[in-house]
Amino acid sequence: MTERVKKRKGLKIFLIVLLTLVLIGALMLVLYYELPYRPVGNDRDKLTAIPFSSAEDVDRVYSDFASFGYYRTIDPHEIFYLFQGATKEDASISSDEAPSDGAASDYSGTNTQVEGIDEADIVKTDGKYIYAVNSYKLNILSASNGVTEKLSSISLEGSSNEFYIYGDTLAIVYNSNDIGTSNATGYGIKVYSIADRSAPRLIRTVEHGGEYAETRLKDGVIYYTVRSRFYGELPYLYDGAAGYDGAFPYDKAFYFDGLPSYDICVIGKIDLLDAARDGYRCYVGVGENMYMSENYIYLTSTDASNMYRTNGLRTYIDNNATAMTRVARFGLDDLAFAGAAEVNGTLKDRYCMDEYEGNFRIATTAGAEGSAVYVLNAELKVMGKAENIAPGESIYSVRFNGDTATIVTFLQIDPVFKVDLSDPASPKVSEGLKKDGVSYYLHYIEGTDYVIGLGRDTSGGMTTGLEVVLFDMSGAEAKVINTVIIGSSYGYSETLYDPRGILYDKERDLFGFAAEVYSSSGEYKQSYYMFGFKDGVLRLRATVGHDASMDSRYEIIDGDGYYTDNYAVKRAVQIGDYVYAVSNRLVTAHSIADNFALVGVTEL
Repeated sequence: MTERVKKRKGLKIFLIVLLTLVLIGALMLVLYYELPYRPVGNDRDKLTAIPFSSAEDVDRVYSDFASFGYYRTIDPHEIFYLFQGATKEDASISSDEAPSDGAASDYSGTNTQVEGIDEADIVKTDGKYIYAVNSYKLNILSASNGVTEKLSSISLEGSSNEFYIYGDTLAIVYNSNDIGTSNATGYGIKVYSIADRSAPRLIRTVEHGGEYAETRLKDGVIYYTVRSRFYGELPYLYDGAAGYDGAFPYDKAFYFDGLPSYDICVIGKIDLLDAARDGYRCYVGVGENMYMSENYIYLTSTDASNMYRTNGLRTYIDNNATAMTRVARFGLDDLAFAGAAEVNGTLKDRYCMDEYEGNFRIATTAGAEGSAVYVLNAELKVMGKAENIAPGESIYSVRFNGDTATIVTFLQIDPVFKVDLSDPASPKVSEGLKKDGVSYYLHYIEGTDYVIGLGRDTSGGMTTGLEVVLFDMSGAEAKVINTVIIGSSYGYSETLYDPRGILYDKERDLFGFAAEVYSSSGEYKQSYYMFGFKDGVLRLRATVGHDASMDSRYEIIDGDGYYTDNYAVKRAVQIGDYVYAVSNRLVTAHSIADNFALVGVTEL
């Protein structure tokens, strides 16, 4: 073969190769833009809790997560998935009363979400004693027929101190920057014997590194979650009863393969009567809101991967898409992972979740699509849903009550929707009552068709005072019976976001909460407001306040009091015929029968 023929043959091969490459490039370019897109899945249908085995294992998992990017290039698995025709976007994931101590039976408890499951707070009563946290101490007072006496106090450490009472046991939940021997930031629980109320005795301590904690109490067991960020290390653990002090045990720490996350959550329990039954685990990939039922702890996480679209060659963010909410379930007995699911939209708070007759109900907001209610069965599969509720509006409050639910959304006005859940496979949503004002919290009055809404007045498009409204839910739509506005210029109450501070007693016609209000003239007032709702009419019964004139330790000039945070009434409890109002410096007793007249003052 001559040299000229060889060159011509080589040129021909080169041109064929070049043409092939051009065609492949053109095909890839077409595929890059034209292959159908689907949400990034992250193998959520294969979610399984996998235990860590060593420090190297923790580092490996963190490195895998850190290197994960939604902006991936060629992914043959995704291309193959698309050619199979799989385009499903909403894939589901497989996977108290304390012992009696002779106290009066007629007394108030902490306002909780789930009946029979207590929540920690800063003031509580067991019908015989009042327990109250102020700046540095937890004070214990006897209380009987309007007479109170301080018996003892417990020095507090850290901040955010809240507590539980269970018989002769008291447990304080606290935040500290000096956890155990690690000097880490985290949360702890100290358990005290208070058989002798005049001399509380510390009996054990459990502490975890973390950034935010939630707790519940059921049948003498405190269940808790402590959340933090995962940066390649497991959280710190100090368990005084077990003699453990160090990083979380590897065999009790888990991750979910294929689910990159920087959230990590400790789930634990403390048996107040038997330390041998304590337990704890931690999971990478769960956190945010906590809901607890009779059998499970549910933890939600926002999953933004639904906003990423991929066709295996190109991945981009769809800004019109909404994130999803992942719900992970854990058993109370062993704290083990017991399945998960995902629903469209995001969660406002824990009141958006509920378990009823074996089904899990959840309400979410999905941006321009509006809100939705999903009903999941015992296997956490979606069995019923109602979507596109009030498009463009966001959920401000939700309350489930047996076969019904009430949802408040808001943009310019406050639609109040009734949701019929009697057929869980087919939820029905009403057209919605439209009104000025918006309710941040909803409270059912048991045995009636009435619901109290606590929120803000928005008359004329302006947010002014606090709005307390009584709804009649007996008809096809919610109906406003009457409304009371407090604070003509501005009003604020912590209970808008934390309803534990509400005092509620149906039999004694009490619905109370602390609030700060301003009048149109600029006058400021902080009080505890006592409302009644008897005979289906909402009314303000009384306001209770503290000031320095009630405190013998402070001189009042010319009879004028002065206001400080120490005299802000933060809680009130009811024992028998009396309401006791609590601030940092004072506990005052008020006769319910005598229009809440002041009958006693005790200094803290």
